[in-house]
Amino acid sequence: LSHARALLEGRPYGDIGFIYTNYNNFIGPVVEPPGLPLLIAPALAVSGPGLVPVRVVMFASTLLFLWLAWRLVEPLAGRWMAVGVIVVSLAVFSQLHVADGILSDLPFCAAIWCVIIAANEEGPLSRGQLLTMAIAGAIAFTIRMAALALLPAIAIMAVMRPRREWPGFMLVALVWVVTAALVMFGLPTSTALAA
Repeated sequence: LSHARALLEGRPYGDIGFIYTNYNNFIGPVVEPPGLPLLIAPALAVSGPGLVPVRVVMFASTLLFLWLAWRLVEPLAGRWMAVGVIVVSLAVFSQLHVADGILSDLPFCAAIWCVIIAANEEGPLSRGQLLTMAIAGAIAFTIRMAALALLPAIAIMAVMRPRREWPGFMLVALVWVVTAALVMFGLPTSTALAA
């Protein structure tokens, strides 16, 4: 929220009043990746001091995540298992206070699930699937650096697929690496993200 407010007010991205010390790596980072602040900034501009529009964006992220989970589980395990996954997910979300927090987890998980669904197809992957993987993965990298797990995942996937598909996987991985590098090293004082 502080980063989104700084963007709206025209202040530097890292001007959020966070007190940081180089003597403790567990305090920080100085800045967070820009994906979530960019996602919620328009809603924050509408809401002013109120957060209802921002919560609507977070609710939409939750619905997208649940729909993507349904899309993955229902064809593989059936309708009842998909319902179970949705119910368990909602139970976990309630324990994590998703409804009353502004968490990067929801849009991040939705982006990751989008990559998984695009990659989880029989036969050769189409250009559309590769494009979806590249865009959704890049979005994940702008939200959380935990997306770094996508890089070994796509390497393992490429090794298990025919060699003729490797150029597509390399392009997707290149998009992800460039996005990660821009997020980690393009922001001022963001070296804490790389650490």
